[in-house]
Amino acid sequence: MIKRLFCSLVFACGLMLGCQSANNPTGDAALSTDELKTLRVQYEASEEPDATLGVIELRESFPDEEDQAEADAIADPADETAPVNPVDYDSVVVVGKVGGKCPEGMDEGDFPIVQDEAVFYIADPAFEIDASHDHGEDHDCPFCNKKAVEAQAVVRFLGKDGKPLPVCAKALFELEEESLVVVSGSAAVELDTLVITADKIFVRR
Repeated sequence: MIKRLFCSLVFACGLMLGCQSANNPTGDAALSTDELKTLRVQYEASEEPDATLGVIELRESFPDEEDQAEADAIADPADETAPVNPVDYDSVVVVGKVGGKCPEGMDEGDFPIVQDEAVFYIADPAFEIDASHDHGEDHDCPFCNKKAVEAQAVVRFLGKDGKPLPVCAKALFELEEESLVVVSGSAAVELDTLVITADKIFVRR
């Protein structure tokens, strides 16, 4: 009898969880309407910020591993004439268009806007393949793939726990693919991907 009751409870719990997932595949039920409004006020900028960088410009400002190792080896803190990178990676403002090229191995359903986290991809609006490099759209070109990756970044909004906010950016910021956004925050290159940990976003309407 006890065993039968336990199995029934397990089945009921599983059914409830399954219904929640089916009714809300994005996981947005974790946040109420009021919580969404609070987050929107917290992260949305009321005015578009100045001094924006393009995704490509920001990516190219990062030294490659070999250059960075050489710079670290000869760096002298007392040398005031040493060149200084003009980009402050702890405080950047970047403009981009929601979209880009889906990373290899990623579920296309989570690109360019991840379904259950405040994470999305942006591409440099000015990115264009050299007109002389012509081929069909379905051609798997290493050159184009490399350029596409270098021209995009992943944007994430983190909670106090250091994890992405558990809500889709589509619901949080009313984002759609091709939306033009300006995000501010810190930037880093992780696993050859430009990552922007944002604290503000402005969506051009």
